Amino acid sequence: MIDITKAKIEFKKFIENYDNTNNRIKVKIAHTYRVSENSLKIAQELNLSEEQQNLARLIGLLHDIGRFEQIKIYNTYLDSKSIDHAEQGLITLFDEGHIRDFIKEDTYDKIIYKAIKNHNKYKIEECMNEIELLHSKIIRDADKLDIYHIVTTEDLKNAVNFESSNIAEEQLSQNVYEKFLKEELVPYENMKSNIDQMVVWIGYIYDINYKESLKIIKQNRYIDKIVERVKYQDIETKKRMREIQEFANRYIGEKIK
Repeated sequence: MIDITKAKIEFKKFIENYDNTNNRIKVKIAHTYRVSENSLKIAQELNLSEEQQNLARLIGLLHDIGRFEQIKIYNTYLDSKSIDHAEQGLITLFDEGHIRDFIKEDTYDKIIYKAIKNHNKYKIEECMNEIELLHSKIIRDADKLDIYHIVTTEDLKNAVNFESSNIAEEQLSQNVYEKFLKEELVPYENMKSNIDQMVVWIGYIYDINYKESLKIIKQNRYIDKIVERVKYQDIETKKRMREIQEFANRYIGEKIK
């Protein structure tokens, strides 16, 4: 049986090992709690049992546990410049044995392992059973929903990964622009600027698994808020970002009919 209250207590103990004056740490702590609650909402919409709802909440609580070591050592969110934070989370939980701090039984270990491993990957790996796939999809949606929250409410320079004196002066890469309009996920390695990263975030809509998640994106006007955060100085980039905004909103509207 999953004791989510105890798991939260243990998570609080765990993060005491890290510098909570570091803004990146603070952002990830808040992110973790919101993702856990997003996971619960999605599980409830799917009419899952109470135990499965708590499992979804637990996975949400643990999905980014590798971020804290990543930030402590490298002070970055960029996996490409440091470590794969999901893989680090698996080391922390399963190699170092911290999973038993959060849940005493090993009944759900494989599901938790698979969901965390796949939460940040370009695509979900194949050869999962039904319950592993379910929780992998839930955490991916829950995580993306809060990424939308962060990039529309946090100071933009705290949210983006590239150094820039003026994001507004940047240009959107042709490759990123074309992939988006083909309804393709843009791989992180294709990003060359903060503007590219913003389009990658918008493109998460192509990897949302549940209609309810898309409804939340629409209700919160996340696409509009991302696009409208920047006063684009490059005329072509401004035009393309408006096109992407319209395209994304139309795509969501069609999917939630």
